[in-house]
Amino acid sequence: MSCRTRRVVNRLSDVLRLAATTLERSQSALGAYYRRMKAKLGAAEGVTATAHKLARILYRLLKHGEAYVRQGLADYEKKHRERKLKGLQKAAAVIGFQLIQKEKIVGVVS
Repeated sequence: MSCRTRRVVNRLSDVLRLAATTLERSQSALGAYYRRMKAKLGAAEGVTATAHKLARILYRLLKHGEAYVRQGLADYEKKHRERKLKGLQKAAAVIGFQLIQKEKIVGVVS
């Protein structure tokens, strides 16, 4: 366990962490988020980040009565790709470059 993830004796925390680990093979936006955080931060921090996201969702459900709108995996991946592309474009602009999308060339081979 990392020094960043404290071990808390709390039943809700344990339940949220358990729920987060079950998302590993889930083909949903939350599953994709868990896999991305696990790859980025490591296993323990990935579980903590996903459990925190689940806690925020539960808080909104209970406190404000907002309905949970399930985001599809394709929509999540599309938004993630757009965020990454925007960040890359911004970084390229800072150093004086411009990103250009590759065109697919369909050629006939004789």
